[in-house]
Amino acid sequence: MLRQAADATGTTGMLFPMRNPWTVLQLFETVLLGEHGHDVYRAVIDGRARTNRRAVADALDIVSDYADLATDDALYMALTDANDGFVDGESVFFHQGDWAAGAYAETDGFEYGRDWEHVPFPGTEGLYAMNMDAVVASANTGDPEAVGAFLEYAGSADGQRRFNSRKGSIPPRTDVRMDEFTPFLRGQHEDFQASRAQPLSITHGLGVGPQQLIELKTAMSTLVADWDVEAAAESVVAALED
Repeated sequence: MLRQAADATGTTGMLFPMRNPWTVLQLFETVLLGEHGHDVYRAVIDGRARTNRRAVADALDIVSDYADLATDDALYMALTDANDGFVDGESVFFHQGDWAAGAYAETDGFEYGRDWEHVPFPGTEGLYAMNMDAVVASANTGDPEAVGAFLEYAGSADGQRRFNSRKGSIPPRTDVRMDEFTPFLRGQHEDFQASRAQPLSITHGLGVGPQQLIELKTAMSTLVADWDVEAAAESVVAALED
């Protein structure tokens, strides 16, 4: 389908930035979820990756197929460059999270529903991958009460409304009014509420430990260097074993 889209439009089927390993890891986890379902995804991150090695290798093989269809400079392309390219009409598809839409909302002449649209990644309908943004304040200050006041506001309904509406994300609180959010984020909020499961993100740290995440990113860096799918699968399994 990506080949057909490229042939029909004279553009790239899907931009795939690979300069940073997390974009490759994010596509891998999404393919794993879409191709093999939530139960296998959970098993892989819960310490049963060896049992599901075939699914891991299959997902990596599909990522390799996507890379074959990517632009010649994909290996050196950063996320922001790919995002700009998508806005400029250089591709039909672009795989990213809600935060990408934060940039779209700030772009004149790039209106949701007219100039771009969102669809769930194939096979992930009814699933909403979970990731959390953190608000961090330094305790190294002469006014700890001010730090406390800042964090209290950041976690309030008004603070969540202001932060998430600009960031391109949905608030974790249930009492935040969504009327000031973009139509895209309102739709995402509805999808989240209606989702049957919220698989924890691997790439953004909720589904795996810090050391596992480092090892997984290393595996993705090696993958894009030699595209040895079987070796990458073994590295992923080793990183996720208990």
